[in-house]
Amino acid sequence: MKGLDRDRQTDRQNETCKEKESMEATKALMNHHLVTKLELSLESECRVLLQQWTSPHFAHLCKKFLDSNHIHLQKPVNLPL
Repeated sequence: MKGLDRDRQTDRQNETCKEKESMEATKALMNHHLVTKLELSLESECRVLLQQWTSPHFAHLCKKFLDSNHIHLQKPVNLPL
């Protein structure tokens, strides 16, 4: 009986290891997919920012801001901690 119990325990441990490895592999695949999507989104945002920052309209707004007598900054917001 003791040998059979040890075999069952070993089988359970092997199954647990396989389940853990399977979950880790699934997590790695999901993370890879998310990282790929994030990289594509960041590349897209960089292209848009580059277009905006190099536009004549942005240059006009920057000049207008720098030539103004006072700086219009957003008022600070107090957030509860």
